[in-house]
Amino acid sequence: KKPEGSEARRRLKSLVNSLWMEFPAAPPLDHTHSWSVVTPVYKEAVLYSVADLRERTSDGRTLLGVLRGLYAREWAHFLERMGAHGATDPERYWVDWEDAQLALQVRFWASMRGQTLARTVVGMMQYERALQLVSRVEKAPRAGAGEAAAVVASKFSFVVAAQLYAEFRAAGDPRADDMGELLRAYPSLRIAYVSPWPPRRER
Repeated sequence: KKPEGSEARRRLKSLVNSLWMEFPAAPPLDHTHSWSVVTPVYKEAVLYSVADLRERTSDGRTLLGVLRGLYAREWAHFLERMGAHGATDPERYWVDWEDAQLALQVRFWASMRGQTLARTVVGMMQYERALQLVSRVEKAPRAGAGEAAAVVASKFSFVVAAQLYAEFRAAGDPRADDMGELLRAYPSLRIAYVSPWPPRRER
């Protein structure tokens, strides 16, 4: 079946066209160079909060409403993945914000369409997924999952240099919790931050 989305069709067409190109033989994963990526973060948004998505602007619209309008087809597909098959009008679908898991998924969906740290992290971690696929193709079934994971870890690492992460945690800033969600989604992700000195004493 032909993809409905124009972006999906564009990417698929690009992939198919590339299959006819002549590429040099790629070296085995064990022989490739390793690389690390560092993304500095100061006070930028990590994930859109529920308040961000529900707050109404001067024209009466919400950020989520704007994004649903701009990405109507993607929103409909998102609802389908979440099991909301009865949503006859996706643009008017009411989100149950009391459902913590659903709210988190909606926040991720919206954040992937804005200027957020989450969008950067998800994009960069696709390198890890690609290396995992190459590792499984090259090593399976000769190697176990642990060995394959070790090879991938030695080839790619991603570090978020969040200068104020320690302050966020101490102050109970929601951005610290949002970074925790990213760490749970991507266990190999690393966060580097500056600790205050001398350390604050617990009261």
